[in-house]
Amino acid sequence: QIGPDTPIITTDARHRADAKSALITLVEHALMARLK
Repeated sequence: QIGPDTPIITTDARHRADAKSALITLVEHALMARLK
């Protein structure tokens, strides 16, 4: 089950900027989850 604080994003991995943004969001979420 996905928690309410888990970001759900849509991205088109064919576009470099979109993929970059998705990866940044993933890393930020992982870092914040680790700090809690």
